[in-house]
Amino acid sequence: MKESKQREMIETDAGLNELRILMAAIVKETTPDRCYLESSAVPTGAMARITRQFLARTEQDEVTDVDVLATFFAEDVLKLVQELPNQYWFARCFGAVLQTPATHFEKITHAVLLRAMLAISRTTRERINAFDKTNTELTAAVKVAEGVLIISETGQMLVENPVFWSSTGR
Repeated sequence: MKESKQREMIETDAGLNELRILMAAIVKETTPDRCYLESSAVPTGAMARITRQFLARTEQDEVTDVDVLATFFAEDVLKLVQELPNQYWFARCFGAVLQTPATHFEKITHAVLLRAMLAISRTTRERINAFDKTNTELTAAVKVAEGVLIISETGQMLVENPVFWSSTGR
């Protein structure tokens, strides 16, 4: 029974659709925190149930960050995923990947994640470019609001969001 549920999650669009719904919910839930750096970007708790389904585990089995990453991401992209600043951006990038046409889930590779990050970056930069560049305070505020700059864990400085810099090759 567990193996048939696992096959259904991986080989049909049911698992893909469930992932899309989950990522949209995580984005919505974490939107207020999108401007703040977090120690872990992996929303392990929110993804525990679906990770168990993909791995054919029981509800009693613990799910870790490593389980989530190994289930949904290829090895070549793990470093980039771990650089994401918070759960909002994790879910936003994962969700962008899931919006591409597919009939079943395949592990996310480095190239696929970079394409999703680039698409997010382009859309956001278009919104930022609409503002007056001579007002540096306004520009900085818009960049924080859009998540291009992230407030550090201490709240003492702004750091660049890798979603925008990794995708541009910087």
